[in-house]
Amino acid sequence: MRTNTLSRLLLVSMFGATLGAQNANDQWLIVEAKGDVQVSHRGEKPSAIGRYDVVTRKSRLFCGKPPCSLGYYSPADAKVVTVSLNRAQSSFDEMKVSRPAPINAKGFDEFVELLATKAVPAGRRKNTPTCHGDLPLTAPTCGETIEPEEFTIRWEPQTSEPATTYTLLVGSADSSERRRWNGLSSATGEFSSLAVLQHLRRLQVRDRPTDVTIRLMRTSTLDAVRLVRLASRAEQDERRRRREERAQMPSLPRQLSDLKDYIEAEMWSRAADISRQLLRDAPRSIEIQKYALVGLCHSGEASEIVRLRSALKKVGTTGICEEKEDAP
Repeated sequence: MRTNTLSRLLLVSMFGATLGAQNANDQWLIVEAKGDVQVSHRGEKPSAIGRYDVVTRKSRLFCGKPPCSLGYYSPADAKVVTVSLNRAQSSFDEMKVSRPAPINAKGFDEFVELLATKAVPAGRRKNTPTCHGDLPLTAPTCGETIEPEEFTIRWEPQTSEPATTYTLLVGSADSSERRRWNGLSSATGEFSSLAVLQHLRRLQVRDRPTDVTIRLMRTSTLDAVRLVRLASRAEQDERRRRREERAQMPSLPRQLSDLKDYIEAEMWSRAADISRQLLRDAPRSIEIQKYALVGLCHSGEASEIVRLRSALKKVGTTGICEEKEDAP
């Protein structure tokens, strides 16, 4: 009886006293864990918590060897709340918690709903008059929004053939003028440069997006062409302002907030960057894998999408980024 009382007191202190507002889809962002803290999300064998994790009502937490401590992000207080776990409170059958998280980022179900309002995964629309070609270009994808900062061209590295080079052409879609970059090694898998950034800035206008054509070439007949949307300077400035406001948030809620922004803006390659970082930081978390799949869905990362979809299917999670027929 004493142990049960201690457990209830600990849960109230961890997650607040307003238990009447519980929701089955509530999530809490675990942003720091010290000691041998383990988590089990869906009845699977507990495993060590990663750099961070997302806990739901179905999750169970364990302290394998006290002392342990756990920190969760409280959006209401805009801070991390840390509590100690000990052997008396080593596991929780249900997370009797009340506060959803994070601030400035929607719950997972709403991420899926947001994704559903967007177009068919862009990589499946490459065979159109504006997006075509046979080179294995993975970023940018057809029709996505880009910004000059951190803009990177990515393709599947070609390592099984003799060394070869690519040529990159970038220009406004309504002009025949193109800037050219030669000598891109096919083995590197990506290319970015200050010169490309500066060229995109010159094409950018203040109050409206600009259509830009990206062409990666090996020969005049072996290439990949993508028409993308270059965000206006006003759009870019507003996104930067929001990111700066979130700069002091812990990494996980900040990344999920950025992911929401990128999905809303159809910045698929930047969303995929967030997903890859989430998977590096919390590779065993089922809940993190769900967010990562949402972020990757409209990217050109076909093999990673298939891997995540398969992994989540094994634990009974389907309906996220389901495979669709190719668009005409």
